[in-house]
Amino acid sequence: MTSIEISAEELARNYSTDVQGADDKFLNKEIELIGKVKAYFDFEDDNDLLELISENAIISVFCILLNDEQINTAKSLTQGTEIRIKGRCLGLAENKFPSSVYIRVSKIN
Repeated sequence: MTSIEISAEELARNYSTDVQGADDKFLNKEIELIGKVKAYFDFEDDNDLLELISENAIISVFCILLNDEQINTAKSLTQGTEIRIKGRCLGLAENKFPSSVYIRVSKIN
C-alpha cells in the first residue's frame, strides 16, 4: 500500500481549514508525515505521544507511540529534530490534547 506523503504543517493546515475535506483525504489512510519534533509526552496510564511542530495555533499534530522501540527512539530525539513518521491518520480528536490530529505510528525514521 502506498502512503500519502505530507508535512506536519500541511496536515494541520488541512484540518484547520476544512475538517471534512481533510478527513476525506487522510482519515484511516497510511501517511508518511515529515516534520520537526516539538515535544515528547510520557504517560503512565496511556500511550506516549510525540508532538510535531505545526506552526498552527489552532491544530496540533500528535503521533501515538505503540511500542518500546518507538518510545525509545522518540525519547532520544531533541526539539527541532527533523523526522519522518509512517502511520495511520486517526483524524481530529479531543483526546489528551484538544483540537489535535493524531497519527498511530507504525515506523519512525
